[in-house]
Amino acid sequence: MEGSPYYPPPSHRQQQIPPIIPPHHMMSSSSPHLLMSPQPLNHHSFPPPSSNHFSQHHIYPPFYSHDQSQPPQPPSAPQEFQYNPALPHYPVRQVRRYKTVKRLVQIPQGKLVLNCPVPIQYLERVPLRDPKEFNMMRYTAITCDANEFHQKNYTLRQEIMNRETEIAICITMYNEDEVLLSRTLHGIMKNLTQLTKRYRSPIWDEHAWQKVVICIIADGREKIHPRVLDMLSVLGIYQEGIAKSTVNEKPVHAHLYEYTSQLSLTPDHTYKGAINDIVPAQIIFCLKEKNQKKINSHRWFFQALCPILQPNVCILMDVGTRPGPHSIYKLWLPFEKYRDIGGACGEVRAMTGKGSVYLLNPLVAAQNFEYKISNILDKPLESVLGYIQVLPGAFSAYRYAAIQNDMTGEGPLKKYFLGDTSSGDISEGIFEANMYLAEDRILCYELVAKARSQWRLHYVSGAYGETDVPFSVAEFISQRRRWLNGSFFAGVYSLVHWGKILNTNHTTGRKFLLIIELIYLCISWLFSWFALGNFFLSFYILTGSLAVMQQPPFSAQVADIVHTVLTYIYAVLIICLFLIAMGNRPQGSQGSYGLIMVFFSLLMIYVVFSSAWIVYVGISTELSKPQSISSLLSNGPFRDIIISMASTFGVFILSGIIFLDPWHMLTSFMQYFLLTPSYINILNTYAFCNTHDVSWGTKDIFENVPYLGHVETKADETTAEIVLPEQKDVGYLYEESFKNLQKKEPRNSKKTVDPKTRQEDYYRNFRTRLVVCWIFSNLILVIVICTMDNLGKLGNFDERTNTYMSFILWSVAALSVFRFVGSSTEPNVDPPVTYESPEFWERLISITFLVLLGGVFAGLTIGLMGLDQTNLHVLMESGSPSERENAKKVSALLERGKHWVLVTLLLSNVIVNETLPILLDGVLGGGWQAIVIATALIVIFGEVIPQSICVRHGLAIGAKTAWAVLILMYIMYPIAYPTALLLDFFLGESHGTVYKKAGLKSLVSLHQAVHPSDVDALTSDEVTIIGAVLDLKSKPVSFIMTPMNDVFTLSTEDILNEELVDKILTAGYSRIPVHTPEDKENFIGMLLTKRLITYDPEDALPMKQLPLSTLPETGPDTSCLDILNFFQEGKSHMAIVSSDPGGSSGALGVITLEDVIEELIGEEIIDETDVYVDVRNKIRVVRRQMMSKHYTHLTARKKGATNNKSAEKPSKYGAI
Repeated sequence: MEGSPYYPPPSHRQQQIPPIIPPHHMMSSSSPHLLMSPQPLNHHSFPPPSSNHFSQHHIYPPFYSHDQSQPPQPPSAPQEFQYNPALPHYPVRQVRRYKTVKRLVQIPQGKLVLNCPVPIQYLERVPLRDPKEFNMMRYTAITCDANEFHQKNYTLRQEIMNRETEIAICITMYNEDEVLLSRTLHGIMKNLTQLTKRYRSPIWDEHAWQKVVICIIADGREKIHPRVLDMLSVLGIYQEGIAKSTVNEKPVHAHLYEYTSQLSLTPDHTYKGAINDIVPAQIIFCLKEKNQKKINSHRWFFQALCPILQPNVCILMDVGTRPGPHSIYKLWLPFEKYRDIGGACGEVRAMTGKGSVYLLNPLVAAQNFEYKISNILDKPLESVLGYIQVLPGAFSAYRYAAIQNDMTGEGPLKKYFLGDTSSGDISEGIFEANMYLAEDRILCYELVAKARSQWRLHYVSGAYGETDVPFSVAEFISQRRRWLNGSFFAGVYSLVHWGKILNTNHTTGRKFLLIIELIYLCISWLFSWFALGNFFLSFYILTGSLAVMQQPPFSAQVADIVHTVLTYIYAVLIICLFLIAMGNRPQGSQGSYGLIMVFFSLLMIYVVFSSAWIVYVGISTELSKPQSISSLLSNGPFRDIIISMASTFGVFILSGIIFLDPWHMLTSFMQYFLLTPSYINILNTYAFCNTHDVSWGTKDIFENVPYLGHVETKADETTAEIVLPEQKDVGYLYEESFKNLQKKEPRNSKKTVDPKTRQEDYYRNFRTRLVVCWIFSNLILVIVICTMDNLGKLGNFDERTNTYMSFILWSVAALSVFRFVGSSTEPNVDPPVTYESPEFWERLISITFLVLLGGVFAGLTIGLMGLDQTNLHVLMESGSPSERENAKKVSALLERGKHWVLVTLLLSNVIVNETLPILLDGVLGGGWQAIVIATALIVIFGEVIPQSICVRHGLAIGAKTAWAVLILMYIMYPIAYPTALLLDFFLGESHGTVYKKAGLKSLVSLHQAVHPSDVDALTSDEVTIIGAVLDLKSKPVSFIMTPMNDVFTLSTEDILNEELVDKILTAGYSRIPVHTPEDKENFIGMLLTKRLITYDPEDALPMKQLPLSTLPETGPDTSCLDILNFFQEGKSHMAIVSSDPGGSSGALGVITLEDVIEELIGEEIIDETDVYVDVRNKIRVVRRQMMSKHYTHLTARKKGATNNKSAEKPSKYGAI
């Protein structure tokens, strides 16, 4: 214990804990029971029980009398006490009876201020007992209003001890039990311990607890839970029998108890002390005499206590909210770093119990999802813009200087406290009464719009507080009635007073952002106003579409019947909701509300089924058509539904991943989704139907607290005789409180109802008018959209419904994207974590994991995208077994959509790379170090190394990770798939690389050049042949034909005598063209030399008498591939190349099958009858030069006429 940060060595305790010095005019050696006595505590100065000091009206002694013969023996160490369930269960505490005694006390200036010794039983359990801060509890009876507290010269211990207050924490409570209070108080005291360990901070050190004051403000003595008083008694903060109801005939407005407690009570009734690392906590307990609502409790805090404490930051918390570790420090830190922050809030989490067992209740799960989405999307977006609509009273903070009124009395606090009916400046209008149900929204707006100031509001994601949420339908509806009505009217207030923004000292850019936010809030407000009609129209249109579509999920008649029945049930339930809301309390209609919620959940399932079926039919129909992607995008209903759903769900998923908190999508999304119709129909209906009800209380009430007695000053006006309990009874009451906390509270206590508010008739009339306007505006919307008649410019039914659904769905998408963009740009101001904390190692592991994960995404992006689908198909056919298997896996993945894979990997990589600097900022505290390290990690380990590996081994790595990529694709489906469809539409789908002929020739040549010694490499001849084959289509026959001057021909008049036959045989040609005698370019056929085998030269027949074969003709532009195909048909192996195919002249040369094959293989084919090779090559060169000139001359002379002639007069020999 001696090593405790607040427990100094014995010789220095008195110096480290400064003495409490009262004002000079109140110091007296004979009156130690005034504010505080300067004399040190002396256990041996207690008067014996037999002394009769009290009967002689002596001044109140330092301690109540007790048996001096057996002084208390403090234990060597604080003891830990736990709840014992074996103890008997006692009934609820009744009015306590104890012995009292009249004592004379000093009442300076008519103020009752008592310094009461804490019970000995308490001192035995704590280490510090000597300073009066720890052995005296200070009680003050306040007989003035909150705003007069400082003016009437009331003081607090902190002012007396000259302590500076950095943080003042306000805990407001109503009738909650000790479990909720201990949850909050114990969480704060653990945060105090963490503050004392920040040795490097210029503000916080081992005495940090002296700079924090905890103010517990209870709303009404008749409302406070008895077990809360027992708890405070055990902690030394409260003593029964001390408080009085009147002082000098002035009613007491509030009872103030001040004490520095060294004990803490956990929610499971375990006591913690210094041995458990609990430091002292300065606690002020303000028990108001009357119940005047939460806003009045805040008025006591801001206008009574804070003017004396003068804190830098005021933290507001609801009882039951448990602050997370280091959350108070994190919430305070932005005020220290940024001087323009006037308010901040942390994350409010729904308490889910051990193992998240509370999420089994769909109502709790839906609220958990709602809280998460608000903290992930809404709060960061509003923080970027500078104005958070509401800093939740459950866990928020304000700079005390920022909320102060100006010299004229105008400012945020004045507007804030207009909702306090106990103050002088109030407005009795129903609008203001509802608006101040969400008074924190008014304070937020007035703070941002404060004239001649430039305060902004900030969201701290690292600070969080857990709070309980309603478990029952009745409590849930009652709570949301106040929330919805308050936020609705407060939203109207902020929109109407938008001009205040222009009178501030905000920069032009900040004013622009604030105006943008107000426009966004206006749009959201309109959507909330028409939410009832919008949901009904969505249900009506989507479910009605099943009955008229070409491919309904079941028969059209059944779909129509289901649609009609559900529509009528919907209408009947809406009427029932209005009747129940206007005539019944939720507590009396829980069964009805539960059944209606079940129906709306089933209705939501059918609506989702209808939407999914419409999308399915749209996809299947359009994919069966050509241009399927473009058709899908041009399909209005399909496009609108897909984009709206993808943007909404995609934003939810993506934002959860970015904030490293996606689990609510798995545990709570479905419950929230099914309860969405109930949120819209039930909550809105009940809220609007009860705008006349401006009450707050939704919990049980305890009443019938007895009168406390009075105090009257004597003739000297400085002393008074009061009745106080004896000292031994103080100890008895302490033990009784301790025992009461060990008992389980009865659960069958009767519940009572709050009294009705004033002006009930006026409020109900206003309620009726508002509900009528709301119903009729939504009804008009439904009628305009759903009527089957043609409404002129509004179009027919189909046109109106399509336009309406497009507007709704696109608006949902736009608002979701706006929220996501704003939330993702919120800067992080969390303090850097030290390497000693577990959070440091958690972040370090997360950083390492993110770097590796980012490297995987980057490597897969370049690895998979670098794989060509054509090459994959080649590997699947001709690769090795492992290559075939890998290519099959990767090809199956890429065939789902290469753009889909690309967008998925890129989005994942971006998310990882954007998250990495956030974590590094939390470890390094921002600055250039975080930027340099993040850049180095991303470039080296997230880009260069993995991409280098995947470029070389992309196929193998892609095959092994294909399953993981596929899962990720479906996780990113809402965003990635629509983006991929757009890329397919604008860029076209990827089907692999298709090489052109030139590319193939280069590829073949490169293959032979790069791998000349490879066994599977191509040889030079193969390369030549492949190249020639690829050129065959583009090469005309005029380049390989034999010119007519080099062709051996015969005339029809030539006589086949022995000389001519010998000449023919000597020439060695198998086919000889035959022409007319008058025109050597007019060929009528060809002579097959093989026919001369049976011919007798002695017959000397003219050539025209021999049977001639058909000699086809073709043009000079005919490709070598076409002539080869013709030759393959077997009709001829030779053809005349003519400038006028089918005409009587114009022969340019002869093309043979041998010529084509020689060109194909790139070499001459020589047989035993060929002419000498060198001569042949020379002839080929010369003939090409001649034919080039001849062909150019003929083309210029016969252009046009030749084509017409050939078209009109086909060759009798069959032109090609």
